[in-house]
Amino acid sequence: MEKVSKKIDSTIENYTQKIKEILNFNSILLSSHIRSQYLVGGTSDTKLRKRTGKLSASTHPIKASKTTEGFIAGVKFGTVYAGVHIGRKGTITTIQPKNKKYLAIPLSGALTKSGVSRGGPEQEDIFGETFIKKSKKGNLIIFGKMKYQKGSKMGETHGNIIPLFVLKKQVKIKTRVAVEDLIRWIKPKIINDIIKIKAV
Repeated sequence: MEKVSKKIDSTIENYTQKIKEILNFNSILLSSHIRSQYLVGGTSDTKLRKRTGKLSASTHPIKASKTTEGFIAGVKFGTVYAGVHIGRKGTITTIQPKNKKYLAIPLSGALTKSGVSRGGPEQEDIFGETFIKKSKKGNLIIFGKMKYQKGSKMGETHGNIIPLFVLKKQVKIKTRVAVEDLIRWIKPKIINDIIKIKAV
């Protein structure tokens, strides 16, 4: 009985280790899939435009571990805003200002070529001669000029007055990367790998 017991323990340990290896491999596969399929290109209902690259860079596999209830593995996201864009399909997150009356949403004039905000509307070293005006549609728009960031003219304004930010009391953001789709993609691969263990 003692030999049988040791054999069983050894088999369980071996099986557990193989499961962890499978989960680790597929967690790496899934994190790579997310970065290459969902965090590139233009923003759509199922994709996010890559701007600073912080979300993509913070997408990492979770090392598999065993608990009393089973195994834990997957992918983690290291940015604060990941939860807004990645979650259950159809989830809508409402964002409101915490300490101010409005959210300042940057328009194209306040963005870099990669789509990153050049700064906030109160940063006088970036935007000069700003003022607020209501558009024909009733939106409050912050207009202003850009400032030179370097060289002999650093700090001086240049160009025409352009719309920089639109003020909103709240914005609603819909989840673009659905967890259900990620599970649907990786689940068959994990099952197939586990079946292969049983066949050995």
